[in-house]
Amino acid sequence: MIENELRDLLADRAGTVPDNPARTREVHARVGRIRRRRTAGAALVLVLVALAGALLVRLPGRPETLPAGVPAGPYFGDDGTSRAVPGYRGSGYFTFAGDAVWSYNAPFSMLPVVIMVGCESRGDLILRGLGDDRRISCRVPVGDHYEGALLLPARFVGILSKNTATADVHVEPGTPGRWQVGVLQPLLPDRLTADDLRGELSGYEPGRIDMVVPSYFGQSRTLTVFAECVRGVRLEIRISGRPAGTLDCADRNVNDDGLIEHTIRDPYVTRLGLRPMQHILVDFRQVAGPPKQWAIISFS
Repeated sequence: MIENELRDLLADRAGTVPDNPARTREVHARVGRIRRRRTAGAALVLVLVALAGALLVRLPGRPETLPAGVPAGPYFGDDGTSRAVPGYRGSGYFTFAGDAVWSYNAPFSMLPVVIMVGCESRGDLILRGLGDDRRISCRVPVGDHYEGALLLPARFVGILSKNTATADVHVEPGTPGRWQVGVLQPLLPDRLTADDLRGELSGYEPGRIDMVVPSYFGQSRTLTVFAECVRGVRLEIRISGRPAGTLDCADRNVNDDGLIEHTIRDPYVTRLGLRPMQHILVDFRQVAGPPKQWAIISFS
């Protein structure tokens, strides 16, 4: 009885509710809005998570670079062998792991030099024995290793050369693995001043030498000029007014002492008719390169 009455009551109430033909569309629209809000909310969560991750990760800084005034590498190969650096002569190469003593040979040239390092793991190298303690950063990536360099000014190199030809330098690497060290000496200076060339025949003075052909000329049949100059300078040589060749300030003509070496030999010797103990006048005239950037050290 009660069940029948309840069923009739619900039917009567349902009949009193007005019909809404747009209800289906409204329901679909509401479901669409809910789904869009959920999708946008999920996307926002992903963006916030990504931003939070970016804040937790240290942003990369500026890439490691070599100090100003030093040549670009590579100084060493991945197999540990030394690499030629254009315009420089390499020497004093030393390989070590852990603290060690490096015999540093101070160049006799008064030019600045570069101490170069290579390491398997990025870190710092401490050098003790070059006056004040010095630190070289080895963090520039090259192949499967890292490199770094330190520029020693000419003044400092000169002090070392006067005190001793060799210095025992204690090297203390900051990371394990193989380390390498060496010296790069520039083949030619970047610039010469009047003070650098004082007391020598140079571009600041008339380019003439009054000399006597050496007595040993009969055996050697050559005359040799030694000069100091910057790259690109070329000097025309004339002996007693006649052409005797051209001195070229180029890397290929630098000798072990860091001087430009030029030898006058045949056919010039035969053409000039030179003989031992002959009095001659030797003229030097610059034909190329920066002016006043050369000096004749000796001619014999």
